[in-house]
Amino acid sequence: MIEETTLNALRLNVGLGDRISELEQQHGSLRAAAKVLGCDAGYLSRLRSGKKENPSQPLLKRMGLKLVKRVVIYERIKSPNVKIRG
Repeated sequence: MIEETTLNALRLNVGLGDRISELEQQHGSLRAAAKVLGCDAGYLSRLRSGKKENPSQPLLKRMGLKLVKRVVIYERIKSPNVKIRG
């Protein structure tokens, strides 16, 4: 059984794209949500699709979000351009 604190944490954690979709549904269109948030609908669309990243803190706050943790993951390329001597 999942504890209540875990359920509360799960309710609080939301992806940026999910929140933009919620706002779109709440306001009737992406354009209307963008107008309320004070930004461009195209920008919201690019944020939702992942083509744009790192919205400003003021925009996140207007969306009712805050950045909890930023994760950066690096992946090794298959054939590096640099020869490694060892």
